[in-house]
Amino acid sequence: MATDLSGMHEDYQSIKVFDFPFHPLVLALANAFFRFERWRKCRHANPELSIEKFNITSGDGRQVPVIAMTPRNLIGQSSPVVIYYHGGAFALGWASMHHLNCQRYALEGGATVLLVGYRLTPANPFPAPFEDCYAALEWVHANAEQKGFDLTKIATMGDSAGGCLTAAVAQKAADEGKPLAATVMIYPALDSDCKTTSAVEFTNTPIWSANSNRRMWELYLKNVPADSNPKYASPAHRQNLTGQPPAYIETAEFDPLRDEALIYATALEAAGVAVERNETKGTIHGFELAADNPIVEDSMQRRCEYLKRVLA
Repeated sequence: MATDLSGMHEDYQSIKVFDFPFHPLVLALANAFFRFERWRKCRHANPELSIEKFNITSGDGRQVPVIAMTPRNLIGQSSPVVIYYHGGAFALGWASMHHLNCQRYALEGGATVLLVGYRLTPANPFPAPFEDCYAALEWVHANAEQKGFDLTKIATMGDSAGGCLTAAVAQKAADEGKPLAATVMIYPALDSDCKTTSAVEFTNTPIWSANSNRRMWELYLKNVPADSNPKYASPAHRQNLTGQPPAYIETAEFDPLRDEALIYATALEAAGVAVERNETKGTIHGFELAADNPIVEDSMQRRCEYLKRVLA
């Protein structure tokens, strides 16, 4: 039975419902479009930011592109760090929206933001994307003195599939004695079981559907045996969340990922972790596409204020 979408904000009601086609040609065309849009919208640097592009080395020796965005008023000072993992179903590179949002997080959050270009599926399933993302945290620790990073003020942040990677990196960081100041998860993908109410029933929601969600996990975990549960693959499967960093968790009302994010927030709270929730209403997955929507602006302000507070 189709989900009742009558409570959806008018900005999203005209968006076509479809199941995302994870076809190699479609992904290649989409990523080519994203590269063009990044060039078109992001080629002129914000004068308030110092922007540096470089590669870091992942655990298996692969080179991972990173864009560092540092407010000019922090140059020469000890800087908090936000490591950002973009969304895109583990299969799409960062969009211009990610790049522009990260600039705002840097300026209003008062931190150096690292936008990490991790390897993508279907060619690079788990654990490759996760290893690239954790390598970014290791790079921050290894280069803290040279770059002026404050290791007591590191946050991981991400949206959608990037929210999965954000939570997974936070879990491993706690396991390996590299505690984070906070995590920020924006409509995150956290549970590969896809059995929550929203993950089952939201088959006709714009941008992201239950069917697309299942296919995303199949491709991300295609090398993982069905009866195994490897660490850091599906963050919601972790039994003990004690010691996880404070978290900001944001959800969209008409999103298959909604319930797993709320369940994870509750599990964190039960483990004694401070959680700030932002349960947006009338929204869909990726709702920032309506840039002038007041819900979007409110959420952007909340994210920036949270970063500024926890990294102060």
